[in-house]
Amino acid sequence: MKRNTFHRLLQPDQCRQERSKNLIETRRDIRDQNLCKQRKNISQQLRLIPDLVSDLFSKDPKILLATLVQLRRHLCVEVPPITEVIDAGVLTRLIQLTANTSHHLMQYEAAWIILNILSGTSEQTLIVVQHGVVPVLIQLLDSASADVREQAAWALANIAGDTGELRDFVIQNGALPALLKQSRHPRVEVVQNVAWAMINCCRGSPPVAFETVSPILPELLRFLDHPDVAITTDAIWGLNYLTVLNASAVIETEACSKIIHLIDVSPTDRKEGFEFLRVLSDRKGHLSEISSAAIRWFKDLEKPPFVTTRAHFLILQILGGNEDQIASMFNADLCSAIDIESANAARQEWSLVILNKILQATTGCKDHSPHILQVLHSHLPSLVRCLDVTNNTGLLSAIFDRILIDYQDLFLQHINIKDLPTMEALLAMSPYTVALSGFLQKQIFLIA
Repeated sequence: MKRNTFHRLLQPDQCRQERSKNLIETRRDIRDQNLCKQRKNISQQLRLIPDLVSDLFSKDPKILLATLVQLRRHLCVEVPPITEVIDAGVLTRLIQLTANTSHHLMQYEAAWIILNILSGTSEQTLIVVQHGVVPVLIQLLDSASADVREQAAWALANIAGDTGELRDFVIQNGALPALLKQSRHPRVEVVQNVAWAMINCCRGSPPVAFETVSPILPELLRFLDHPDVAITTDAIWGLNYLTVLNASAVIETEACSKIIHLIDVSPTDRKEGFEFLRVLSDRKGHLSEISSAAIRWFKDLEKPPFVTTRAHFLILQILGGNEDQIASMFNADLCSAIDIESANAARQEWSLVILNKILQATTGCKDHSPHILQVLHSHLPSLVRCLDVTNNTGLLSAIFDRILIDYQDLFLQHINIKDLPTMEALLAMSPYTVALSGFLQKQIFLIA
């Protein structure tokens, strides 16, 4: 009896289930303990707020500063008591302390508290704005303290990024000239927040008038040369937003070549750069330059996978465009980017996708016939040879359907139907494509 029990307890599945159950119970206990601590901390904070409110009106600078620090700490938690602080009626007093230029540390703490309140809901942000904080924050951008400038720019960015109405209100109060003035500040953190505030002034719904935010364009171009990655990233997003507002104004700048250079040299994923090139190419800007870069990135085997992947999607995006966009791809030697027999399965699939997209995009278009013939001359033999080594039957069937409908003579010119391995590969593929099945039946009849 004891022996049987002992062996039963050692069953692997049962032991695994017991461990899993114990682990779940342990995690649940830890979570409940943390929630209890959190509720206790919140309740303690709420009890302290009335005392902090009264101390905010103290005439003793030391008590006042200590109170600001304590209130700021209460708001720097996972679930800050923003509503309770607003309901305590301290916003007017906090804005007064933020405008106090005689005590920069006190000014900094008050601005930080306001920033934390602005990180709440749209309704809470609107309440702060209605108390007159925006003009004060704009004035703080000229503060002698870099810390205060940083907080002010961050707060303005939060407000402008909340809704289109608040964005317009920030702009109408003269924020843009003040932000532009700080865009060359020697402290990186200040410039980061200034750049973020700028791009928040360019986005949102309803769209802002381009003429209103056009002074930002030269600064965003200059930010592209900044050594800080966060600043260049925000600059590219800003240029994206401006391109949507007025593509021709951005196309006339050197933004495209600068962003291509950033993608070339950056060790990180510049998804915002590819998004800019996609938006720009969609508006027929710098097509030749963008097409050449996309093909170069796609062909470069030493590029990180994320560059190759994004370059692939950029190629497909341009091929899905109009005649000029498709022509820009062919002129940039798109044919050389297709590698159907690649040992890399992903690259092989991408090549098939590009070939299928080319055939889709140029169906019935005589202007691109020379380019299509070049592609098929180069890749038809590879296409047949890869039948035995790829599982992309869906793509291949679509490709063969299009080729055999529009370019059957060219197919016969490059493919030896009498070659047994070739015929076997085509026969294996024929159930997936009606055009190939009919074509082979006809050829077998002629051979017989």
